[in-house]
Amino acid sequence: MAACIAYHQKENTSQYRDIDIQYLFASPADAFTPHKAKEVGYTHLIAGSKRNKVLVDRLERRVAKDYPDRYQRCLNYLGFAEKVAEKINNNQLV
Repeated sequence: MAACIAYHQKENTSQYRDIDIQYLFASPADAFTPHKAKEVGYTHLIAGSKRNKVLVDRLERRVAKDYPDRYQRCLNYLGFAEKVAEKINNNQLV
C-alpha cells in the first residue's frame, strides 16, 4: 500500500496524487498493546482471537450497529439473514 501511495504522490498526472495515509498507531508494537488498541477502538483478529467467542460476538454486534447495511449484505450472501433476524428480535445483538 505504501509503495502505491508513494508512486501516485510523485506522479503528476495521477488522479490520486493528493492521496494521504495515516496510521492508527505510532509503532507496530502499539497495535499489539491492548490499552493502545482500545484507545483508538481497534480490533484485530489475529491468531487465536478468531476463536474467542466473546471477541467475535462483540465484533459482530459492533459491525451490526455501525454498518447495518453491509452487515445485512454479508448475512444475505452467507444465507444467515433469518437466523440473525431472530437474534435481533431477541435483543441478542443490540
